[in-house]
Amino acid sequence: ASVTPSVETVLDGTYAVARPLLYYTNGEPTGLIKAFVDFCLSDAGQGIVAQSGYVPVR
Repeated sequence: ASVTPSVETVLDGTYAVARPLLYYTNGEPTGLIKAFVDFCLSDAGQGIVAQSGYVPVR
């Protein structure tokens, strides 16, 4: 049976063609890297993720 991709099917695992996107830093991020990570996880950053058709992390 086919499964339609949606936030719900990605989160519950029934849509199997999904994978996490991970950020790695060399130690605790600082400066511009910290600002970037903080923005990505902010409401504004997560809004952009959702508007782009991806599933936000929170």
